[in-house]
Amino acid sequence: MSGASPAISFEKGKRATAFCLNQGAFATVDAKVLAYGQRLTVGGVTCTSRRTGVTCIDQQTGHGFTAAREAFSPVG
Repeated sequence: MSGASPAISFEKGKRATAFCLNQGAFATVDAKVLAYGQRLTVGGVTCTSRRTGVTCIDQQTGHGFTAAREAFSPVG
């Protein structure tokens, strides 16, 4: 789809899924940019930025995702 943007849905108790949006995306928290090697934990979810992509894991369930330019992979 022309003009579509990739997005990830990651909700407590549900498996992460990737999809494309053709309209604006809305976040419930302020966006943060993580430098490679940095971590950020919000609401029990820890995201780690690496040159190979970003991995976000729910610390209670172990579920999450790894996202990179080349691929999206659910974790857990």
